[in-house]
Amino acid sequence: MVKKEMSMKEHSQIQGVYDEGYSKFLDCDKVFRLKKVIKILKGLNCIADAHNDTEDSLRLLDVGCGDGSFTLEMSRALGRRWELYGVDISKNAAELANSHGIRATSLNTDFECTPYPDGYFNLIYCGSLIELVLNPDKLIEELRRIISPKGYIVFTYPNHTAWLSRIAVLLGRLPYYYRVSTKYEMGKLGGGAIASQSTGFIRLFTPNAFLNLMSLNNFMVFKVLGAREHAVPKLLYPIDYLMQFFPSLAFQNIVVVKKK
Repeated sequence: MVKKEMSMKEHSQIQGVYDEGYSKFLDCDKVFRLKKVIKILKGLNCIADAHNDTEDSLRLLDVGCGDGSFTLEMSRALGRRWELYGVDISKNAAELANSHGIRATSLNTDFECTPYPDGYFNLIYCGSLIELVLNPDKLIEELRRIISPKGYIVFTYPNHTAWLSRIAVLLGRLPYYYRVSTKYEMGKLGGGAIASQSTGFIRLFTPNAFLNLMSLNNFMVFKVLGAREHAVPKLLYPIDYLMQFFPSLAFQNIVVVKKK
């Protein structure tokens, strides 16, 4: 009972944060991770077309769609044959996404299942969400249920062991994405304590741990890529550019999987 009450309390806090600050990617050209995702989707679209001999359209689900801005960017990359769906914890975000022509619904993946039948989607995008949920196992199991046998799931997540995080730990500071407080940002390189409205990341992954989790859930890994972090100081851009070619050191990881 106590554990359930704590989970609901955490959920309430997360819900409040995302009702006010759901994701908006009006200029995804400035976010390196998203630019790389678009390139990947264009390649996956060709694969999906080759497998799609009978269906008139294909279905994409954006998990954590926010207001739908990036969902629309993906639509432009994929083409008109794709029907767009979305889910988000924020009711305000889901309503905005619907106003943009996306079939979006509001739900909490920690406690609710999606309203879709088994194998319904040809492509699922789960971008920088898995680190924000209380129960990633439930999320992964649900995504596996609703992806088609020939479909692909694209995950992105922040790498807990990125190159600058490793340096920070050696200097006695917190890793780049780690947070010890839900109210303050502190303990990082080059800064003191500052107030923050974000709850921070709940689950942080290393590339090895994430790939192990995929294997345990009977997924085959199709592609693993690193990506740069747009918030890194520009002085460090040259180093971060090189580190993106090594997923274990890159700030962001992009992983494409399909059912075994």
